Amino acid sequence: IGKVSELIRTAESARTPRQQMIELVAGYFVPGALAIAGLVWWFNSQSGRPDASVVATERAIAVLLVAFPQALLLATPTAMVAAFTAAARLGVLIKRTQQLEAAANVDTVVFDKTGTLTTGVFEVARLVPAQGVDPADLLKAAVTGEQHSNHPLARSILDTAEKAHVAAHPTRSFEELHGRGVKALTETGQTILVGRAGWIREQLPQAAEQIAKAEEQIEGMTGVHVAQDDRYLGVVGLEDRLKPNAKEVVEQLRALGVKRISMFTGDRTSVALRVGKAVGVDHIESECLPEEKHQRLKAMLQAGRRVLFVGDGVNDGPCLATADVGVAMGLAGSDIAANSAGVALMNDDLSRIPFLIDLARRTRSTLTQNIGGSLALVIAGLALAATGQLSVFAALAYHLVGDVGVTLNSFKLVRFGEELADTTPSTTEDAVSRSATISLKPRVYA
Repeated sequence: IGKVSELIRTAESARTPRQQMIELVAGYFVPGALAIAGLVWWFNSQSGRPDASVVATERAIAVLLVAFPQALLLATPTAMVAAFTAAARLGVLIKRTQQLEAAANVDTVVFDKTGTLTTGVFEVARLVPAQGVDPADLLKAAVTGEQHSNHPLARSILDTAEKAHVAAHPTRSFEELHGRGVKALTETGQTILVGRAGWIREQLPQAAEQIAKAEEQIEGMTGVHVAQDDRYLGVVGLEDRLKPNAKEVVEQLRALGVKRISMFTGDRTSVALRVGKAVGVDHIESECLPEEKHQRLKAMLQAGRRVLFVGDGVNDGPCLATADVGVAMGLAGSDIAANSAGVALMNDDLSRIPFLIDLARRTRSTLTQNIGGSLALVIAGLALAATGQLSVFAALAYHLVGDVGVTLNSFKLVRFGEELADTTPSTTEDAVSRSATISLKPRVYA
């Protein structure tokens, strides 16, 4: 609740460039209106009529009433309040209003894979111990190294070990290298390494051939390799499920005119290709370290692309902060991801991404209508008031018509997306509960 309140306060205090421009114009508009009213009074007072002074005063007051830019000042705030209301109904919290404006111009969407296109709930599907290594020893070493990690892969391995009644050795120290793996020192002095194939290969060059053979046996899976001291123990193969609506969301984004849909992942190329092909993305970047993801995103921005990035993990923080629009999947996820992003989703439903882009474009259209309508009413009102076609009371009513019109036009956004509110989102928590009913029996390959 505290996090949600903070996001709302931040959004309320922010102003879009368009709103800042309107307020700047309004600042000059008021002196201009006073000058026009003065000119109207002067010309009418020189008409030579017996009641010239009274007529001049009434027309000048009418000019001031229709010229006051209240409708123009309401154009942006009313549209933004309506858009925020529609978004909040679906669990989309917009931290910075500038992000809503930027979302209307998005032409590229980049998804992180794990926890975004997939459920992020991994299952241990295969144990591939090295020659002469007992599968139980492989799992025990993996658990010992991962016991202090919060990574989704680590949690899955720990759950499997708990079901198999395999306990971890106590450790003296623990070090987590983001995007690479973990290093732990047991109380008996053994060094445990658990992580990506490339990192383990760097630490144990002599095990390169064993690692390559193990990789072949977990083709299409996510592999967590394990070593103890100078000995390679094997690999744990894990599988992640696609979110049910991932492919549909990609199709919706294309229908909205998004030109390029990419997927970034630190996972193996074979895994990335399987997921990317299943959902239909245009471009895949696999086996990326966090800093490599960030560099590739910056290259997209430098090439002139307007990018929306979707992620949920600690490693996604730099990309979420750098993208034109950063969307963090699920406030229950990483605090770093939620705080780095301009938009945070209360749930893990991917359908909120095309909804956000569509809402942003509708909001932009509504703003254009509000501003254009307000200016047209002011110009027409000035002409009518200056020529005596509007009395003071008629000018007051005319002024209110603009205010009411802008407000009603904005609040048609409130009901946008109502049909999505009736659908049940596919969340990580749902996936966890489903996976709890599955009997996990990983296959062992010697």
